[in-house]
Amino acid sequence: MAVSVGFIGLGNMGNPMAANVLKNGFPLRVYDKNAKAMENLMQSGAKAASSARDVVEQCEVVLTCVPGSPESEELYLSAGGVIDAAKAGNVLVDMSSVLPSTPRKLEQRAKARGVQFLEAPVSGGVTGARAATLAIMTGGDPAVLERVRPILQQVAREVEHVGPAGSGGVAKLLNNFVAIWNMIVLRLIAFGRCSRGTRFGISDWRAGPSNEVAAEPSAVSR
Repeated sequence: MAVSVGFIGLGNMGNPMAANVLKNGFPLRVYDKNAKAMENLMQSGAKAASSARDVVEQCEVVLTCVPGSPESEELYLSAGGVIDAAKAGNVLVDMSSVLPSTPRKLEQRAKARGVQFLEAPVSGGVTGARAATLAIMTGGDPAVLERVRPILQQVAREVEHVGPAGSGGVAKLLNNFVAIWNMIVLRLIAFGRCSRGTRFGISDWRAGPSNEVAAEPSAVSR
């Protein structure tokens, strides 16, 4: 019998992720404060919950995706929140982009109630969420990751364990920094190619040996 899965937070990222979990055979119960965000999933066979607590009470594994640390901590740590509602042995997976301190707080509270918790921020944007090609950097107990890996693999191309709770967000931040830096370098190279790099001290830039044709001086440099 397939594991019952819940998904809370059906925004630009959460909705397509939930859709990919659903279409791969997992019974899904969903909730979002915006009822319209649930409509497409209900039409595809998901069950709509009346509250976040309802999701947690009915599902063995619950995924959450909310805007940031304040929303995540309110959802998890408030009186009657998802940790209070979860049954011992169930798994809560927060896929939100939050401060490293947040998953540490959530894991500590969850453990005190016998509930398993995993931090699982994602990288890849809305396009990746729709295509199920996200990268997920998890923090927490590796055994918990292995328990929910079959679910996470429905939304991601890569699912990695990077360390204890809190390390997933750090890994995502570093990943984003590297991606931005690579983009900047490529744009600088492209600009240098147009101007022969003179503004950056790259005199008479030419394509490398792997290119058959060297870059010709552009009109800008003439």
